[in-house]
Amino acid sequence: MKVKVRLKLEEESKGGITREPRRVFIGEIIPFPAEFPPGLQKEFIHIRGKHLLLERHQANIETLEDPVLQEYLIPIPRIDWITVLPEDLDLSKCKYQVIGGRLICSTTGKAVSLKETGET
Repeated sequence: MKVKVRLKLEEESKGGITREPRRVFIGEIIPFPAEFPPGLQKEFIHIRGKHLLLERHQANIETLEDPVLQEYLIPIPRIDWITVLPEDLDLSKCKYQVIGGRLICSTTGKAVSLKETGET
């Protein structure tokens, strides 16, 4: 299943609440590595894809243009939102642009929004 995973903007730490840039992962959910403890599998999701770092409607271009898909273990408590993406989305050929304050990804002849309405 192909998904967009958006992390929470704020996280509580020992020094108080910290605000981070928007972190988005776009990729495909894959099985856990054999060495990953089964008890922890309930606390993470494992995806292969791209990590996007967004700040004020701008994307980190190095991240977007990296042709290699990476594997990520994402802690479930940090997840703000998960969106299911079209299965025909080709992750290795994604092209990104900002249109009207929204990050848009397109590869299949149709544009897929990576940002919900009202997000900042």
